[in-house]
Amino acid sequence: MSNTTISLNVMRGVLEQLPLMSGKIVDDTRHEKVLSYLRLFLERQDAVTQLLGWNVIGIVEQCLDAASDFRVSSVAIRFLGDALNAHGGAVLWAELGNSSILSWISKAGDSPHALVRVSTLYFLRQASLKHYDQQFAKLLESTDYSRLLLRRLQDSSYFVVSEACLLLAQLSSIAQVDDKLDGLVSRIAQWQPDKISDKRKISALAVISTLVLEGNERASEFALQVFKVEQLEPYLFESDTIVRDKALDLLELTLYRISKDALDKVLRLLSNRLEYDGSGGKNIAIVLRCLAAAVKQLPGNDKLNKEQCQRELCEQLANMAMRIIMRIYPDAQTPATSNDIPTMSIIEPIETRILAHLSGKCSVGELRQLASEAARIIREHCRLYSSSSMTSAINGLLGNSQVQQHTQLLHLLLDAAERQLRASLDARPAYWQQTLSELIGNFAIHASRLKQLFNVVLEMPQGISPSLEQAVRARLADVEWEARDTALEFIAQAACHLADMQAQMVVTKAVADDVVGLLKNREEYVRASAASALAALLKSSHLDALHWWLASHQNLQSPAITCLLEDSEAIVRRASLDFVQALMSVESSKEWLSSLNHRLLYALADDPDFEVRVRCAQLLTRLTFYSLHCVDVERRAIDELQSDALLLDMCRDSSRYVRQACLQGLKVLTKEIVPVGDRMDEGEQGASKRVQRDGSQTSGLHLLSEKLRNVDFTRLEESLSAEHLYEEALDTQVERELMKESHEPNDGNNILDCY
Repeated sequence: MSNTTISLNVMRGVLEQLPLMSGKIVDDTRHEKVLSYLRLFLERQDAVTQLLGWNVIGIVEQCLDAASDFRVSSVAIRFLGDALNAHGGAVLWAELGNSSILSWISKAGDSPHALVRVSTLYFLRQASLKHYDQQFAKLLESTDYSRLLLRRLQDSSYFVVSEACLLLAQLSSIAQVDDKLDGLVSRIAQWQPDKISDKRKISALAVISTLVLEGNERASEFALQVFKVEQLEPYLFESDTIVRDKALDLLELTLYRISKDALDKVLRLLSNRLEYDGSGGKNIAIVLRCLAAAVKQLPGNDKLNKEQCQRELCEQLANMAMRIIMRIYPDAQTPATSNDIPTMSIIEPIETRILAHLSGKCSVGELRQLASEAARIIREHCRLYSSSSMTSAINGLLGNSQVQQHTQLLHLLLDAAERQLRASLDARPAYWQQTLSELIGNFAIHASRLKQLFNVVLEMPQGISPSLEQAVRARLADVEWEARDTALEFIAQAACHLADMQAQMVVTKAVADDVVGLLKNREEYVRASAASALAALLKSSHLDALHWWLASHQNLQSPAITCLLEDSEAIVRRASLDFVQALMSVESSKEWLSSLNHRLLYALADDPDFEVRVRCAQLLTRLTFYSLHCVDVERRAIDELQSDALLLDMCRDSSRYVRQACLQGLKVLTKEIVPVGDRMDEGEQGASKRVQRDGSQTSGLHLLSEKLRNVDFTRLEESLSAEHLYEEALDTQVERELMKESHEPNDGNNILDCY
């Protein structure tokens, strides 16, 4: 809904009735709907002027009354905060100095309701964005903001903690130096993890992360200065999963700007943790996750770029991860050279301790977890760097039956392989094209990942490997219907998007024959995709040689087409109608005409699926238009279909999408037929020699011309507008009772149900 659909009267009515919203309303989302509606109004250039004219400050003061529902107070104060940043918000901010709202804000930060606490912090943050003046400084002092923030950072509600972090980052960024805020951050950074609760640990990590991510350069640098990266170690190895995840997120942010000395210190801490902590596989998994974060972030680190060390480190970590996976799955056919790559001295202790642990007795679940964590390192490395040896090793793992049974590992390795392909198609294209074909032909790769590989083919800048055709045909015969469906979708996309030679190498007669065979597949999605693929082949200008061959295919004769149009599934009927329209474009094909009859078209025009009816209206338009240019025998066959009468009858369809398709078709026909009818009425000789050859055709055209003249196009166009559906609900004066909850069934605060 755009702001142009919001009536001023309706907006004013909603705003004035906001304080009267009943506290008996159970559904809290109703208040959020009201807030969303109010926020839409702020997009207007004159929004603040209108609000001041409606005494918005007085209305908000009523909402903040002690007797008001706290949810109404929350909506009002958040809306007011948003209004401060709308066009003309400075005037509204100045007016607030004469109200009791700022006094309420100074006390509401410790409200017993979490929603009020978070709304108060939100208002302060919104006000600080554009109005950091003497009035705002006075407001901050009245809240005792440093202590307020400390309390809210330890709040029981995580939403309050998150908003407090954002406010702290905002205040730290706009103030040059604030000793109170700096002292607060320093105090939080010095919290001892072994002496505080998990909630306080999460708060400490959230504060530093928000300052680094949302604060300005001074705030970010100060946060990292008081919270050293080595302080993350106890957080990273916490038993609480949320604490660990927050620590990993902060580690990623830190690694983006870490120095070489600090990085070495982190790696030594991880190594020492493996040496002195006997928890085994759990700590190894955490260490591998930290190393994956390093491989992800270090390439963008400007400090390390100057020393040219990050690429070597990332490659060494990826090679180490590959050796770990190969130790877990020794039967994988991977290149032997992968084990002979020398390891950096700082990484060697980590690898040694991990491999020593793997030599002991480990459960299957633990081995799978460690393999997955190692694969994350490889995936992040392949995002930026590529090498044929790494790709060969990944392909070897993908061919291993044990790896294929480990779904998470398989997906991670496929991600890595795909990233390698995208990064390296320009270099050694023949090698990478062959690799891509082998991956597509791997039946262990399921539909979702197969689609990603097909997308890589569509993006290839150079030729297609000849082996790709065999890989595609193999997936068309896959035992999983999702894979067959994905392969058919790829064929349709290849026909539309690949260049001439590339499309011809992928979509051969053998592939097209396989597609035709899938029209009788027992899975409805496969039948629909096969019909859509054939439609795409017939529309492609790159595959002219296939058009006549498909049009004369023995399995695409009229009985087969009729069977598709009568399919029990709507998705197949939609695709079949697209296919018939594409077949009409092939000049040598007439099978489509003999497959149609009036009974079938009538059934499609009355189909319960509106998308089928839309396509039926499009087909009826083409049939009527085609009858104007075809030979007499075909014209008589089309006249028997009564396509024009069906099209006019569909203008009364309940779906506006169907009516829109009818309108578009009728406009095309009107432009073509009505001028001919006018010339007939005027008795012009020779106006249309083609038309005058057959008296029955002349009579039919004259009758159709008259029907088109009688169509009320204006009324039909008006019925297509979506906005009129909301007009009756919104174009009314809002009454006080509408904002109240009633005890009657199905009667309540329904003013915004249409939103």
